[in-house]
Amino acid sequence: MSSSSCDCYQENEDYKGATLLALLDDELNGWVHHVQYILPEGRAKWWHPGENADKEEEEGSSLLTPIDGVAEIQTTKAWGAKISSHLIRQLACASVRSNL
Repeated sequence: MSSSSCDCYQENEDYKGATLLALLDDELNGWVHHVQYILPEGRAKWWHPGENADKEEEEGSSLLTPIDGVAEIQTTKAWGAKISSHLIRQLACASVRSNL
């Protein structure tokens, strides 16, 4: 185990988890980006190609930015929520994936 890992946690007594139905709503409230944005050049961090290049620096969304503000393309929503199982709903979980 590395020395930088945290082995102490503090429980948030006021935290109220979202229900499965709330996580599956069409508005996708409560879902955020949790990994770095992939820039159009295919990297997560901007790489400066050199002094002679005319490209502007690209910036992505910040971490924990809500996904409900992502633009649609025509009538296709950018994100869609799915349930893992319809058979045993009490053991099911919700997931979100990109539709684009």
